[in-house]
Parts: sequence; structure tokens; C-alpha cells
Amino acid sequence: ASLCLLALPACKEKWKLMPTPIVHQLIGSEVYSNLPAELRSQDMRVFYATNRPASGEAEARKYTNGITDKLRLGVATVRLGAPGLRWRDLEKLSTRSKRKEEVPLTLEATSEIDALPETSGGRFASEVNSALAKCRRPAITIYVHGAKSTFLRSTVQGAQFHHFMTRDTALVAYSWPSTGKFITYNKDVEYAAQSAANLADLIEFLSANTNASSIHVLAYSAGGQVVAPALALLRERNPKASDETLRNKLRLGSIYFAAADVSLHSFVSDYLPAFAPFVANITVTFHEKDSVLKIAQRSHSGDARLGRPDREALTASDVARLEELALEHKFDAIDMQFSPVERPENFKAHGHWYLNSWVSSDAILQFLFNEHPGARGLEKKPGTEAWYFPPDYPQRIEALVEERRQAEANR
Repeated sequence: ASLCLLALPACKEKWKLMPTPIVHQLIGSEVYSNLPAELRSQDMRVFYATNRPASGEAEARKYTNGITDKLRLGVATVRLGAPGLRWRDLEKLSTRSKRKEEVPLTLEATSEIDALPETSGGRFASEVNSALAKCRRPAITIYVHGAKSTFLRSTVQGAQFHHFMTRDTALVAYSWPSTGKFITYNKDVEYAAQSAANLADLIEFLSANTNASSIHVLAYSAGGQVVAPALALLRERNPKASDETLRNKLRLGSIYFAAADVSLHSFVSDYLPAFAPFVANITVTFHEKDSVLKIAQRSHSGDARLGRPDREALTASDVARLEELALEHKFDAIDMQFSPVERPENFKAHGHWYLNSWVSSDAILQFLFNEHPGARGLEKKPGTEAWYFPPDYPQRIEALVEERRQAEANR
């Protein structure tokens, strides 16, 4: 299927593989050693869910801007690299610190399987369970994109992260209908608010109908405006359930807010208290000089954003709540700006979760192993409960990699 089939400005969109995470640089091709032979291909299948309008045959669906009440579920095929790229060459390109050539990302096919509530979703659940059966870690990772994102962008961005997660969980890209244009940001905000219920539906469906051991969520930028209220809505829909009951029912694991464009005040005062008790961990990355979130803040009448926080926007009880959750290892805030000395990587980019090889590495380790930040090579920011990337982060990861190798060798 051609990119033009998407009926978006897709023909002009060109996406390339993100920089290689530092952990992949250190481990090399060995990182994919446990990937089943049938999955060692440049053509990679990922799942998607969307509440965008659709047209065309189910085997070649087209998704446009706009919003519907339906939750459409399907499978997308994303190709990594130019046609005919051999797996061993893709392995090398996926583990090099620098690449001589770009690795293009292409959406080759889009096949819609189910549409809730028109169908039961049984076919989609069966496909997900089949994928989970091939994973060493049978978890689901839901990727929720930011503003100014087309269906193509949301799918390939989720797919590249899935590739660097060593394809070891089932990836579901939730493509809520942002317009793909910066000038229509306010419409994106409107659509994000309307899409939260659909995401809550998706989480409930996956928890009830799949064999996932846990369900993780990666929310990028304005995706936070979808994820945070969706998680709070899950508590609202189950008012009589205890936190333990809801935790066992939904099996929500790591919830990762990368440079989140969501109200800081609403997040801390309203959303977090509602969902923190029944998820395993919440991670927030922030940079106080994020230029993209500065513009977004202006569009929200100066309301501070979670990914660009202002301590003065929080009450003393808000701060105490965050510190309490941090001490319980339920809430981890990672400061992109702080460092005692200059670091070689760029931490200013709004898309640091995939553009910065240190941050992407940490996110991968968080989703795959759910370890404490200190066990992932991060350092406590002096005088706070926040974390940061120390200048010797690569050396720390190298030591962790060697430690794991030794542990495996001694088994």
C-alpha cells in the first residue's frame, strides 16, 4: 500500500529511524539474539487503535483528520530501511552510534480488523494474543502521540520504539485525531479531550481480552492530555472497586509522560490522585526551558505544563503529595535540564524521549525491566527527589550491561 492511501499530507512526510539508544550501542547485535526467526525482518507488524474517520476497504484502510465515536482496531506493517534491506544489515544499523545513511520508515500496509462497539473485538484480541505468545515479556505497550501528528506519524513513531524495545512486547499505537498541523493546535486540544474516553475503552478492552501480563503507556507531549484524564476516568468508572481490585483487573504497569503537554495543576491535583493508587509506576520527564511547551503554555492562558513545570503553580500539599509518591517509588520525575557539568547529548529537544540516545535508552530499560531509576544509571538531583542523567551515564550503562552478562553466564 502506498503512503498516499492515507488521505493525509502523508506523501510529503518522510520519517527516519531515531538515533540508536546507548544500550543498543553497547550490547550490539546481541540485543536481538532472542528475537524469533520469523520476526527478523525489516517489515514489522504493529497494532493500532484510532478514533479517526475511516474509508476504503478494510485491508487498505485510509484514516483522515476528524473524530468519531468508534474505536477502530487493526494491524499496520512498517518497513525499516530501503526495500530489500537484509536483517543482519538492519541489526548493524540499529546498534551503531552513527549511521552513514538514513534508515527510512515506511507505512506499507494498514488493515482494520475490528471496530468497537460494532464488533466484539475478538479478532483483534486474538491477533494481540498471538503476538504476545512470541514475546519473552508478554506485555502490551500503548504509544500515545502528541499534537501535530498524522496517522502515519503516530504509527511509525510507535513502531520505531517497538523495534528498539527489541520487539519484545506487543505495541499498540493509539492514533487519536490530532490534525497534523501546528496552526490547528487548539483543535488538537479539543480532540484530545474527546479521545480520553476512547483510550480508557482501549485499556479496559485489552485488560479484559488479552493475555498481557501488564499494560504500559508512553504518552508524548499533548498525548498527556489524553492519557492523564483517561486513567482518571478508569477510577471514575469503577467507583466501588478497591485500588487492589482495580490494579489486578487493569494490570497497568509503567506510565511514562515524556515532555507532557498537560496542565501541571490538573495533573497533580486531579488526575494523579485518581490513578496513582492502581498503576505500578509513573515517570515524568521535564525541562524548565522546553520551547515547544512554552508556546503551548501561552495557548492555555499561561497554565504551566507538566513537562515544563513551575513550582509556584503548586501548593505545599501538591509538593508533599509528589514527594510522598517519590519516596514510595511510585513517582519518578526526571530533570532533563540539570547537570553539574556539560553533557555531550542534547537534552533541550522537546522529543528527547526518542531523539536523545541516553533518554531513549532509559525509557527502554524502564518498560522492559521496570527498575528503579538508580538501578538504571540515573542520579538523584541534590536536595530534591528528582532524578537526572549524570555525565558518566554511558559508563554506568556499560557496567550494568556487563553485570547482566555475568549473571547470565553464571546461570
